[in-house]
Amino acid sequence: MNNKAFTLVELVVAIVVISVSFLALIAVFTAVMPKSMGVESISKATYLANRITEETAAKKFSSISSVGQTNFAIPFDKFKYEIVIDFVTTAEPDVVSVNPTNFKRVKVHVWSNLSPTVEVVTLVTTYESL
Repeated sequence: MNNKAFTLVELVVAIVVISVSFLALIAVFTAVMPKSMGVESISKATYLANRITEETAAKKFSSISSVGQTNFAIPFDKFKYEIVIDFVTTAEPDVVSVNPTNFKRVKVHVWSNLSPTVEVVTLVTTYESL
């Protein structure tokens, strides 16, 4: 008799092994997908925070002011932002000054339901006398 063909038992065992392998791969993919979505959301929030920071810093010094909670336009409408502006001094840029100075600290916060809050901070200055 010629034994070059597979038996039914060998085919069933091969199908079971392949099925178990596919189930393991599916389990890995389902575990990784939510994490990659979170990373994408953080990346978008960081991009938006940098964009708002640059737009704010490009304004005339006297027109830079705080902005309360605001929604982004589509396609980023799931994200919100706020801008906090404080006068600071060169000696202590982390301490808010009571009096106006030639330096403003710009803090931009961006967040969504899918990502933690991203904060970008920069200093803006003017050579104009206040």
